[in-house]
Amino acid sequence: MINIHHKAFQQIKQANNILLVTHFNPDGDALASLCTMIEVVESHGKKYTAYCSGLPSQAFSFLPNIEKVENEVNDFSQYDLIISLDCGSLPRTHLYEEIKNRNEWQLYIEFDHHPKMDDYADIELRDPTRASTTEQ
Repeated sequence: MINIHHKAFQQIKQANNILLVTHFNPDGDALASLCTMIEVVESHGKKYTAYCSGLPSQAFSFLPNIEKVENEVNDFSQYDLIISLDCGSLPRTHLYEEIKNRNEWQLYIEFDHHPKMDDYADIELRDPTRASTTEQ
C-alpha cells in the first residue's frame, strides 16, 4: 500500500491543475476528506478546484477550508488530475460522464473506503476495512 500512496503523491506533485471531487449530499467523511486534500494541494502550491454538486450543510461550517468548496465545474478539460474522495460510486459525483469520458492525459485517482463499484481510476487507494476515507 505504501507504493501506491507514493505513486499518488507523485502525481499530485506533478499536476498543474487538480479537480477534487466528492459525492452529492456529502457527509462528514466526504467533506473532511475533501478539506484535508485541499490542505495537501495548497501546501504544494497547486492550482485546484474543490467540487461538490451541492453546497455543504452549515453543520459542517467548522471544517477548515469548507468555504473553498464550489458547486460548479466550468471547464472540465482544464484539469490534468481528478481526485475523488469518499465516492463509492462514480455517478454520485454528478460528473460521471465527464470522468468516464475524460481525455487520455487526464489522470484519475480515487481515495475511498467503500467497496469497489466502478473501475475508472488510474490509481485507486481503497481500504474497505477503514471506517472512513479520512483514515487513508
